[in-house]
Amino acid sequence: MFIRRIYSIVKISGSYRSLISVSQVTRAISSNICRRCFHRYYSVQATKDLPQPVFLQAEKYPNKVAIIDQHGSFKYQDLLHYSKTLSQEIIEQVIGNSKNKSLPENTHVAFLCDNDVSYVVAQWATWMAGEKENYTGYYEADQNAWFIDRHTSLDCKSLVKDNHYKNQSCLIIYTSGTTGRPKGVVLTYGNIHCNITGMISAWEWTSNDVILHVLPLHHVHGVVNALMVPLYCGATCVMLPKFDEKVVWEKLAVKRKTGIDITIFMAVPTIYAKLIEYYEKSEEENQLASQFLSASCENIRLMVSGSAALPKTVMDKWKVISGHTLLERYGMTELGMVLTNPLHGERIPGAVGNPFPGVRVAISKPNVYSTNSYDVIAKGNSTTTNVTKGMEGEQGELLVKGPTVFKEYWKNPSASKSSFTKDGWFKTGDTAVFKDGVYRIMGRTSVDIIKSGGYKISALDIERHLLEHPDISECVVVGLPDITWGQRVAAVIVTKSNHHLKLFDLKSWCRDKLPSYQIPSELKNVSEIPRNAMGKVNKKEIVKQLFNGRKV
Repeated sequence: MFIRRIYSIVKISGSYRSLISVSQVTRAISSNICRRCFHRYYSVQATKDLPQPVFLQAEKYPNKVAIIDQHGSFKYQDLLHYSKTLSQEIIEQVIGNSKNKSLPENTHVAFLCDNDVSYVVAQWATWMAGEKENYTGYYEADQNAWFIDRHTSLDCKSLVKDNHYKNQSCLIIYTSGTTGRPKGVVLTYGNIHCNITGMISAWEWTSNDVILHVLPLHHVHGVVNALMVPLYCGATCVMLPKFDEKVVWEKLAVKRKTGIDITIFMAVPTIYAKLIEYYEKSEEENQLASQFLSASCENIRLMVSGSAALPKTVMDKWKVISGHTLLERYGMTELGMVLTNPLHGERIPGAVGNPFPGVRVAISKPNVYSTNSYDVIAKGNSTTTNVTKGMEGEQGELLVKGPTVFKEYWKNPSASKSSFTKDGWFKTGDTAVFKDGVYRIMGRTSVDIIKSGGYKISALDIERHLLEHPDISECVVVGLPDITWGQRVAAVIVTKSNHHLKLFDLKSWCRDKLPSYQIPSELKNVSEIPRNAMGKVNKKEIVKQLFNGRKV
């Protein structure tokens, strides 16, 4: 196995050379020669129905700015040029001075990069370096295996024409591991292509769009939604090396010298909460400054929230500050994007809208006597949902079918098999309900659905209500074992100004807002709730740490 780490650097003959220096060495080659070179190997017109690697789209926009980061501004032709150069260096490192012009089959390449142009170059270069099935990727934290990605570099015109890429594995991204051990999700070019085109259609992406990218590059949100989609359609991606509230507001507020204005922003709820906190501090210190920040959002056409449930308090405050109603959507590493609120139309708090184009969903409940071991509560697509008579408003597990559904879990055939129903639906493990024309995610069935006294209680719903408390800034709700009720509701909170909230006072406040069986019977005040890079909470770990390991 060939394992390499590229942190914005490329190792060549035992020495390290930055990507910028690589570009300087190769810049002597004229852009015309470069374009002819790439045309020969990679020139293909965009084809909506035939999957292809993202970099094949780049030649359509050679002089368009693709990436703006801390290193500077990079056009699409720059990305192609640097990627092709690096791909040859990768091949030389693996096979030396061989007559072969591509990597041997099943060669494994790994890279780690900063949130900048180096990530795109490393990814594209490894795809370009492959022949037949070659892997490239990220890292796997649980074993001495590393994330993987495939690409084929034969005659691209014939490959796309023959639909060669559709079932070729091209990317492995690991699940967040908040409810279990992380699993490597193998995605094909076909999966990613359908995911990308679905988002372009639903959210009306064009080459005129500019996205501000602040997300980590180890998750589908940062890799596909906020990076591959804009690069596929010729848009511009402004990348920050890390999230910083002050810098983000500056990027949103100041028109760049290049004349490029941000039109799209994607983030997780935690990021929006931190931006709100920064804004409120600015408002206290300087009202004019806060008004300027608020006005800066006028040119943005779309703001998306995902990867975790969006609290209503965050949604409402962001609306007041920016004038934007955040578009909440639902997806998974295994599925890409599944459900979305409308780009045009009402966005309902707590709801995730309806399916993306090409995606089919169903809500099911177990039935051991059924042929497929479940009954269908509701089934729908991007245009309509049909509910089984007599089951209106019932909750059940969300199932998904469609071309975006992943190929398999890497080196985990048992998990791959058990994740699908007998008739081929992927079991998300999330409880959902279809009501009032929209889907709502009630939470992870394993940790967010609390079964108490015959009731199925959504921890996420309770969290949304608790966040309306004037003294609570963050909260997590879990179920703890109870001899009488099966489970009981417990809450972990972070209060504003380190104010200690007593359980009695919280219960009193909750009585007007929640039914008695949803009111927390146990409360923990903490200074911070641990979250991963995507703002997700591992509730099993929280129970271990704060409730003496009692089973969720």
